[in-house]
Formats: sequence, C-alpha cells, structure tokens
Amino acid sequence: MPDTPRALIADDSNLTRWAIAHALAADGYQVQSACSCDELLEQLLRRHVAVLVTASRLGDRAIGGLLTRVARAWPDTRIVVLCDSEDREAVRRACTQATLVDRPFAVADVVRHARHKNM
Repeated sequence: MPDTPRALIADDSNLTRWAIAHALAADGYQVQSACSCDELLEQLLRRHVAVLVTASRLGDRAIGGLLTRVARAWPDTRIVVLCDSEDREAVRRACTQATLVDRPFAVADVVRHARHKNM
C-alpha cells in the first residue's frame, strides 16, 4: 500500500490555508501548512511533499526565487501557485513547471490542479 501523499499549503491567509487544507485532506493528502517563506522552506527541508500549494506572495515577499529552488531540489513535487494578476509573469518566468491558479479561485480548482500523478 503506497504512503499517503503529503501536501504543503503556504499562504498568509488563515482562511485560505484552512479551506485548501480541508479539501486536500478530504482528497487523501496528509496536509501541512506554512504562513511565511521561511516556514515554507523549513518544512520542505524537513519532509518531502508531493504537492506544494502556495501564494505568489507570502507577506511582503514574492516567492519566485524560492519556487526556482524548490523546482530544482524536488523536481517531482507538483507546484500550484495561487496568483495575483500582477505576479503572474514573474512566477511563470521563475518556475515554468508551476500551475498558476488566478485569484479569486475555487477551492475545487486548486484540488484538481494539486492531484498528483502517483495518487
């Protein structure tokens, strides 16, 4: 029996993290959350995740550079970015393998994009 896939949700909104975490848990994921770039990186270094769902900005920091590092270090991690329109092109340039989901979004769309190929 395969291990339960892990997902990490990073957003500075408690409500966004809660809604996506509950939906992914119902879809069979073991879910962790982070509210800052530092916390996101700390959790990724601690344990591999199948899916990273993150905001295009955490606090006042754009995450493009961090996404580039994540994609290089963990190429099998599916990356879904909750994008504000002004960040879309910068995120696309930083991480071409990311799936971009525009805000406002439906949680069901995030879950659909997060589904990992190994599930």
